[in-house]
Amino acid sequence: MKVTILGPGNMGLALAKNWILKGHQITFSHSKRKEKINAILEEIKGSQYLELTEAIQYSEVIIIASVYDGLSEIFRYKDLFSNKIVISCTSNLKPDFLGNTMGLQTSRGFSVAEEIQENLPTAYVGEAFNTAFAENIGNLQRIESKTIASIFYCSNHTKNKEVASQLISDLNYQAIDAGDLKSARALETFATSWVQLAVVSNHYPGFEIKIVNH
Repeated sequence: MKVTILGPGNMGLALAKNWILKGHQITFSHSKRKEKINAILEEIKGSQYLELTEAIQYSEVIIIASVYDGLSEIFRYKDLFSNKIVISCTSNLKPDFLGNTMGLQTSRGFSVAEEIQENLPTAYVGEAFNTAFAENIGNLQRIESKTIASIFYCSNHTKNKEVASQLISDLNYQAIDAGDLKSARALETFATSWVQLAVVSNHYPGFEIKIVNH
């Protein structure tokens, strides 16, 4: 698949390391840090960087891994997202790393993924990857482990779910369908709590989730 990663940070780099080994074509975009981009392209052999409009048009699948404040620029090009599969791993909640996650103040009534779908109405939007740490995803030695951790995904669109499940499996994770896009509210909140639990228990970044059915 042709996959564009908007926001080539730690998560975007970790995803790309795995996917390019599976034969996916990786394009990075939505960054103004030229030195960082050059370093990433040197590390991820065979990947490319394109400006935002060209990158959106080029790819079949678009991963939004940018910071929340960067979404407004992406939304300016909503017409280019028609019939594109968009998977978000962006959150607007922040852990306090002191065990006070329940006290986080937020006026949000819906998830970032739902906000993306509202602003990109002709795209097939879903959520995935935010319940795993970039450090673990990007650790290629993990692929040899006998224990396969789990990653949740959700969407209102079958097309999105099929692609998300495949991309998660290509990371050597168990893909868990969490239902409709509104489940992103729980996933984004859970991701914040997950980060906090890992930090306060001194297990960051070794924590991973494993869903076990009995």
